[in-house]
Amino acid sequence: MVPATVTDNSRTPAEVLSSQLRRRREESRLSQAALAQAIGSTQASVARLEAGQSSASLDAALALAVVLSVWPGDLFLPRDTEPPVELAGLTFDPWDARLWLQGRQMLPGHGVIHGEPDSLWGEVKVQYVREQARGLADHARALVSATLREDRGALADAVDALNQIVKELEATVA
Repeated sequence: MVPATVTDNSRTPAEVLSSQLRRRREESRLSQAALAQAIGSTQASVARLEAGQSSASLDAALALAVVLSVWPGDLFLPRDTEPPVELAGLTFDPWDARLWLQGRQMLPGHGVIHGEPDSLWGEVKVQYVREQARGLADHARALVSATLREDRGALADAVDALNQIVKELEATVA
């Protein structure tokens, strides 16, 4: 996807944080006060973050991710089924932004970073696909094992894991 100018439905990382923080905090069954205490802040600061009235420092964002047991990108980047994300005045597909933050690819239209051409990122992509192929093999073995044991829960988990890896691979190769 080629980046475009900001659209009406795109969201900034700060806007994503305000919605994700509340959802993740509630999933963790933490009050604003408990979360604030865990990160060394105040309940009012957490409330302002959730309301989108303030931005988190890098230290606070990483502390939030640790306490909520999430990947930091989950707090700032929308899921791949959500609206695009705005970065540096440009709009990007959430999936592209997530892969970029993980160091797996460059943002579309931004093929050079630190003087390294796209070919370097092609090598990174090949390594990523190899790692995912190993994961596919592991999950396929788990699938066979669960089938032999007639363990429906393990079977469903293995199928879900396989589907997720296939989805990631399809996006990477595309």
